[in-house]
Amino acid sequence: MANQIRQFQGYVNQSLMDNNKHDDKKYLTIMTRLFKQGDLNYEQVFMFMRTIVRNYKSKTYVDYLDKNYDIRRQVIDTVDYGWITKDGEYTEHCLNKLKEMGFEKTLGESTVAEEE
Repeated sequence: MANQIRQFQGYVNQSLMDNNKHDDKKYLTIMTRLFKQGDLNYEQVFMFMRTIVRNYKSKTYVDYLDKNYDIRRQVIDTVDYGWITKDGEYTEHCLNKLKEMGFEKTLGESTVAEEE
């Protein structure tokens, strides 16, 4: 039961961040813990990486990446391998993979994606 709750913490934390209701440091602390414990699914990992890429110029994120080499390496690899653009957007490759894995309802967003 506790593991199932932790699996949803990534979505809750990301949703708070996306809606400007979360402090950057608190967001990074929670997501890092969940990431390192293996409690984030692929979609949540991509959301986490995208948030870091989008905010990498802010002092909080610069300091965070300086102290967390393993996460910095993961972010670089995520961009280099074509999952997320340098602007912090999902690539078509990433969205297609998320669909394949059954995440089509959210497509890497913390809320349900709008239907076209």
